[in-house]
Amino acid sequence: MKYLFIDNGVRSVMEMKRHIVSYVEQELFRNEKPPDKTHRRYYPTSMDIQNVMNKIKSTNQAPTDQDDLHNLCDEIKKTNPDHTVIFRPSTLGGDKFLFVYQTPWQRRFLSLYGNEMCLMDATYRTCRYALPLFFLCVRTNVSYCVVASFIPQQEDTASIAEAIEVIKQHNPQWNPRHMMVDFSIAEITALEQSFPDCKVFICDFHREKAWKEWLSKHEHGFQDLYKRDHALKLLRTIAKSSTVEEYTDSVAVLKNDDIWGESAHLQAYFTKTWQPHANRWVQYYRNNSLLVGINTNNGVERQNELLKYSYLTGFKNCRITELVQVLVERFVPDSYVKYQEFNIRYSSGFRRYHVDIPPFLQDRPVDVVRHIYGNINKNYPIDNVTEIRNGEFKVKSETLTGVISYYLSLGTDEEPPSCECEDWIGSKLPCKHMCAIIMHHPDYSWMSIGKCYRENPVLKLDPEITGVNTLIDGDQIINTSDTQVNASFVTTPDGSQNIKTNDSAESTPTQDHDTTLNGTVTPESGVDANNNLDLNYSDKLSSLPKRKRSNLRQIRGKNIMLLKRLIDITYMVDDTEHLEHINVVLENIISTTEVPMLNNLPKKSKISPKKIKNIRSLPMRERSIKIKRKYNKYSKRFGVKADIMKNHFRVPLDVNQGQKSSNGINSCATNASKPLLKSSIDTNGSLQHPNKRWPKSVAVNSLTASKTATKNGTQTCKEWKQFRSSCGMNVCLNTADKDILINDDWLNDKHMDAAAIMLKTAYPYINLLQSTLNMEYAPASVVPACQDAMQFHHIGQHWVVSTSAAGSIAVYDSLSSSLNTSLKKQLAFAYKKYADEQGRLDIDVYCTQRQIGSQDCGLFAIANATKIANAQDMNTQLDQWKMRNHFVQCIDSGAIRPFPLREDAQSVPTTGSCRQRYSISIFCSCNRHRPNSQMIQCDICLNWYHFKCLNLDASKVASMMAEQYKCKKCI
Repeated sequence: MKYLFIDNGVRSVMEMKRHIVSYVEQELFRNEKPPDKTHRRYYPTSMDIQNVMNKIKSTNQAPTDQDDLHNLCDEIKKTNPDHTVIFRPSTLGGDKFLFVYQTPWQRRFLSLYGNEMCLMDATYRTCRYALPLFFLCVRTNVSYCVVASFIPQQEDTASIAEAIEVIKQHNPQWNPRHMMVDFSIAEITALEQSFPDCKVFICDFHREKAWKEWLSKHEHGFQDLYKRDHALKLLRTIAKSSTVEEYTDSVAVLKNDDIWGESAHLQAYFTKTWQPHANRWVQYYRNNSLLVGINTNNGVERQNELLKYSYLTGFKNCRITELVQVLVERFVPDSYVKYQEFNIRYSSGFRRYHVDIPPFLQDRPVDVVRHIYGNINKNYPIDNVTEIRNGEFKVKSETLTGVISYYLSLGTDEEPPSCECEDWIGSKLPCKHMCAIIMHHPDYSWMSIGKCYRENPVLKLDPEITGVNTLIDGDQIINTSDTQVNASFVTTPDGSQNIKTNDSAESTPTQDHDTTLNGTVTPESGVDANNNLDLNYSDKLSSLPKRKRSNLRQIRGKNIMLLKRLIDITYMVDDTEHLEHINVVLENIISTTEVPMLNNLPKKSKISPKKIKNIRSLPMRERSIKIKRKYNKYSKRFGVKADIMKNHFRVPLDVNQGQKSSNGINSCATNASKPLLKSSIDTNGSLQHPNKRWPKSVAVNSLTASKTATKNGTQTCKEWKQFRSSCGMNVCLNTADKDILINDDWLNDKHMDAAAIMLKTAYPYINLLQSTLNMEYAPASVVPACQDAMQFHHIGQHWVVSTSAAGSIAVYDSLSSSLNTSLKKQLAFAYKKYADEQGRLDIDVYCTQRQIGSQDCGLFAIANATKIANAQDMNTQLDQWKMRNHFVQCIDSGAIRPFPLREDAQSVPTTGSCRQRYSISIFCSCNRHRPNSQMIQCDICLNWYHFKCLNLDASKVASMMAEQYKCKKCI
């Protein structure tokens, strides 16, 4: 068990149990009957195995984790004296933790591949300590490889620069021309201090990620998706600039755009964060200097993920010693085995090349061969190539002949080749234009390409691995090796298997690298001249920083327990003053608690409550039959087609649509823009809500609360109150509607229309109070307001009220200050006469008082409308608990009165009178205000539509205007 646990890294009890069972049955009792399963000597229980594993783990640990790591470093140096192992513990004297590790083959790779481009990135959560693990990575000829790793105590400039200097001392030939990092000022500064002539680039992937995350934050003011996409498009245009002129013009376009003037956050973010570092992320600064096509840090990111999710599986919350052991004994050796295997597989000694492969492509990495061979066109018209001077050409585009021409240079011994096409810019591998010259031009071949690029080790196989060094002389292949490659697997001293060629010379031992930091260590740090840690000095070691753990679930559970206890105590308290004091305290807590929002809606918590398993609930007396809805396969898809299919998936139509009921009232509007889902007509002819709008207890059968009788399949109930208006809007409320108010359920259309009639009667000067059903489903039939008006709106499962008092459009909401698509469309039809010449309509959305719960939104809409009609202060606080009874009394009396205010309304501050301004358009189906956007007018309905919304090309509009243009509604 000790061998499996320590040497082979078995961490799971069940995995250890399987190994023990296999050993007992296959080794100890082979060809014999194994002992009984109850024999714990051969079949220990899970608890026995766990105890033994814990004992082995405790006996192999030093007094501190740093002592244990020092012992491991001593073992590595004894086993592999040519490895670079630097370790400095964190002490109370001020020394910071530092660990650096590098093997001889990593030093060779750093010198061979790292002088052109290196990648560096840090990863966290690899052990129980908050220590960053840095990987220094290069792109080899077959894959990305880690060439050095270090663990500083902090991710700051001084710590990173110190580790880089250590690696630099042991790699004197390493002088990189370029480095690729994340947007980390600490990493950039440290690299520029160590290599002043090095160009440090920012990874394109992390740049794009940083832009999207910044634009998605609510406080930056880019909630509108169109506005966000437009800003991201302008930033991307700057990043793709291939010349200085393009960069200057792209920046000028951004600063001249309306989005720049409207957002001070964007101005500060771009000018202070990104514009000073333009030479690190704009494409122009990379085109003429790179020999390899690397624009992202994904290579080193992949190495981080490989270590964390493949090699550290089962090492959750492990010690720093275990992390280093996995890194040294498994991760690094496996990377070299993979490199050896790929180089041998791609060599001509392992397999024969096809006869169609040109000689200069043999013994090269498979990615290079596939790219170049795919760009070779045997029938390429050589007339498209015009030689300007020696080695420089002008090549016409094969697809756009006579329109686009590319400048191409084959380079020199000092200058790399170049081409203006996107293929070369993205990959830095010969494009089809370069292949046409070296394959079809009589005076040029592969050897005509500049030597600095042609001898790039990324384009060749490693001769020390394959044993083959191929030179190209015209069309002949010169093999500098005497024998073919004969590959075999050999075992290295550290126990890992490597691929070795029999004809290659044995490697000579390299010099022993100094394993102390800068050659000497002061005695005060607890390390002697031989870099041996004094174990008696352990008391002076400082503890490493612990990784922060989230205790959100425990705190949330404690809050829930206290709230439940408060509910129980509330029922036992009879003191009114004390209960009112509790109400004030709780309201203050609610008002100061910030709820995470996503798109102006409460964001779902990442931590879900624990579910009690294996406990079945007791049977209910009267269980209702649940009707399972058919799954909509388009519910999780995005795009125009998906939206169309969502709206047309299993839509039930009312067979009585457009027909009149027995008392002559229409069942629904005949000119509705979309069908009503599952609508029904009561005995009074009033149209009820769709089922999807209200809770199932109300929507399925709201008449059951009044205990009505059912006769001949027709539901009947008693009449409560009837309202009639001069504009032809009639509402009949029954006892079921009264029960909705009494039982704290959502208000329906009949309640809102009754309130509208009462407001119209009490305040005759109010205009436009029309049916909410017409406003939601047939807004085109609504007569636009021409003076001070108010209107109730239903949006989703929520009620709001709008008004045009004082000449400005305002919406009062009791949940948030957002504006969704349905409300935009309703406002555009209702207040179109208030729009300017460009069709722009400014809307102010207010949230003066946030409701408690979700059922009283209709009451708040009616109460806010009453405030507007009486010219009351909109910031005064309503008494939510008295609103329902007050509205019932108003219906009984047939007259609307101002809703009751809280007694402490003047002493309690408002819950943040939120105000948000939006600009919408009365044109097009999107109702978005898009300045300077081209539009086309329908000749039938005279409505205007954006080119973008109709997917129209500006070049085709002229031909469409010659004939009569009809929109989709008029066709």
